[in-house]
Amino acid sequence: MNPSTDNPFSLERIHPLEPFCDRRSELSRYKQYARDNLKVVVFSPRRFGKTSLLVRVQDELAREGFVCAYADFLTVASIEGIARELMSGVYKALHERESLLDKGRRFLKGFSTFRPVLAVTDRGYELGLQKSAGLSELTLFRQALEEIARFVEDHPDLRFCFVFDEFQEITRLRETAELEGLFRSAVQGLRASCFFVGSRRSVLLSLFNDSKKKLY
Repeated sequence: MNPSTDNPFSLERIHPLEPFCDRRSELSRYKQYARDNLKVVVFSPRRFGKTSLLVRVQDELAREGFVCAYADFLTVASIEGIARELMSGVYKALHERESLLDKGRRFLKGFSTFRPVLAVTDRGYELGLQKSAGLSELTLFRQALEEIARFVEDHPDLRFCFVFDEFQEITRLRETAELEGLFRSAVQGLRASCFFVGSRRSVLLSLFNDSKKKLY
C-alpha cells in the first residue's frame, strides 16, 4: 500500500454518513426494537463496531423524527459524571432537533438538575452544563433520571431512543446497587427504547441475569 494512502480499515468509530459494511439485518432489527420501545442488551468485545452500529441506528431513527440521546459511561468516575453524561446526551439530542436558543426553550422547563450554558472557546461557542448546587450525588442522579422520564411522558408526540454505552462501568462505583435500582425505576415502563451496550460481557449480563441484581 502506498504510505500516503489513507487506511480504509480504521478502528475508530464510523461516522453515520460513511460507508458501513453489511450489518443490514442488525440495523433493521434494532430500529424495529426502537419503534417498539423495547429495552435491549447489546454486547461484543471492544473494536467490533457495536458503537458505530448503534450510532448509525440512532442517526436513521432521528431522520424518522426520533429524539435520540447517547451517553458513554466508559470514562466516568463518579455518580455526578454519569448524571452529567446522561443530561448532556439529552440536551444534545434536543439541540439537534430544535435550537436550544429558539424553539427549544420550551423543552427546558422540566430540567433543573443541570442547566445548559454557552461557553466561549477558541473554537466558538460550546454547550456546557451547570449543575444545581446543594444536592448529593445520588440525589442529583435520581432527579436527573426522574426529569428525563417525566420529559418523555410529557411529550407523547415525540419518540425516544436512549443508548447507554459501556453500561457495565457503573459497577466500578461503590454505589452500584443504588444506581441499578434507580435505573430500574426510571426505565421500566418508560415509553422509550433503551439500549444497554457493553464490552465486558460477563459483567454486563450479570446486571440483567442475576436474580439478586436490581435490573434482573
